[in-house]
Amino acid sequence: MQIPNVLVRSKPLALAVLFFATSIQIACEGGVRSNRASDESWARIESQREALTAARALLAAPGVPPSEAILAAESAPVTRAAEALHRLLIDYLNENPPRAGEPLSPRTAQAIQWKTELDQQRAREYLDHGDPARAIEILESALVLHPRNQPIAEALIEARARRYLSAERFALVKEGMKTSDVEKALGVPNPHDVREFADQGVIAWFYPKDVSGAAAAVWFEKKMGGELVVYRLDFEAIRSEGSTPPPR
Repeated sequence: MQIPNVLVRSKPLALAVLFFATSIQIACEGGVRSNRASDESWARIESQREALTAARALLAAPGVPPSEAILAAESAPVTRAAEALHRLLIDYLNENPPRAGEPLSPRTAQAIQWKTELDQQRAREYLDHGDPARAIEILESALVLHPRNQPIAEALIEARARRYLSAERFALVKEGMKTSDVEKALGVPNPHDVREFADQGVIAWFYPKDVSGAAAAVWFEKKMGGELVVYRLDFEAIRSEGSTPPPR
């Protein structure tokens, strides 16, 4: 007996329907797992941001101004909390990247904003500690992610201006100035660019002028009580890398 054509076609059709239904189920389950993982990642971010806010609040609590050593110890938890939050935000953005031509999700937009704020703070810290090169790297990276952010663009301009010392800025420093006056005029020197000649009681701060390693120097001598005061200025102190001059 001949089997009707409709029965011959029914088995492949049933398998196709079953495969389609199974695909939908797998996709749905995958979406649920993805959403759950995203929610958990976001919960960790919010928890870490709360920890950072609490650490900053403790550091900013009113009281007697602490010494530099105590301040450094107390700021360590803030630094660790900020670094942890920064890592979580990067991980989240890597897992939920912005897509070209599509609007940002609220969480992705918030993650970019929080990361941008952290990048600005980190760059400011490097700048305040005499490392404009590192600040520039951070700000340039942040600007790629948030190209229309005006505060970052302005901070980048400042960092680039601070990287190399011009003759005009150097001219702001005068003999007799204290270290705090020089920091205001030229910025804090990189710790690697500070040289002490203990046998003569003098200290030199070197400021790079260009990529060749040339640097200007501000020389301090210790007065009574250990106070440092500028006694010599030399814009041509180092003409190339490795030619540090002795004090005169």
